[in-house]
Amino acid sequence: MKEDKALLAGLLAMASMFPMQHSIHDKPEQRPSGNQTKQFRKIKAKRKLAQASRRRNRG
Repeated sequence: MKEDKALLAGLLAMASMFPMQHSIHDKPEQRPSGNQTKQFRKIKAKRKLAQASRRRNRG
């Protein structure tokens, strides 16, 4: 939990350097919908799997 807060603080600090990008994220209605996050999770999982199989093939 503590590291999450630190990460968030870091992201906010970065975002404040780019005010245009920051303004997108502080409006909840413009956050990605549930479907988009689901797709993102799928992509992430696939990427993880691909990486694991690559590691297996190498050694």
